[in-house]
Amino acid sequence: MRRRRKMLLVHRVSEEKSEDVSSRVCKVVGEHIGVTRFSVATIKSSHRLGRPSEKKPRPIVVKFADVALRVKVWFSKTGFKGSGITVSEFLTKSRHNLFM
Repeated sequence: MRRRRKMLLVHRVSEEKSEDVSSRVCKVVGEHIGVTRFSVATIKSSHRLGRPSEKKPRPIVVKFADVALRVKVWFSKTGFKGSGITVSEFLTKSRHNLFM
């Protein structure tokens, strides 16, 4: 879990061909959450999980450069209410099963 402490999953963000995932996440988070200092430079890496599907968009794993910014995004996730977008922790399989 030490490696995953700076990571969050962003679900239900629409998917496009040849997209820049980092800028897409910044745009979506900027629209819904009033977190300052959030830009592409504050994201260490981001990518989509799984295989592409026509049915639903794949979740995005976002690794932040700073834990404090990740905490700010985590605690302001209520800004996504009504948008259909959700934010969750990137847990290991055993911890996710325990959570469920």
